[in-house]
Amino acid sequence: MGMQIIEVDLKVPYSKRGAILSKIYGIIHGRVRDVHIKPPDAMGVSEVTMELEGGRSLVDELKRIIKEGRVRFRMLSEV
Repeated sequence: MGMQIIEVDLKVPYSKRGAILSKIYGIIHGRVRDVHIKPPDAMGVSEVTMELEGGRSLVDELKRIIKEGRVRFRMLSEV
C-alpha cells in the first residue's frame, strides 16, 4: 500500500488554534500539500483544512494529539 492524500478538517476555538497547530507541526512537517485557514466565525470557531501525504498511522497519531475542537479525516487518493 502506497502513500495516501488525507484531507484533515479542524474546527477549533480561535484562541487555541495556534497551540493546536504547534502541537501537530512536528508530525505534519514535510507532508503538507495544501493548507487553508479561515478566520473565526461569530461563535469564535476557526476552520483549518489541510491536505497531507500520509497513511492510517498519521491519522491515528493526529487523533491522539488533537483533543480540542472537531476533527474530520477523509482519504482523497493514493499517490
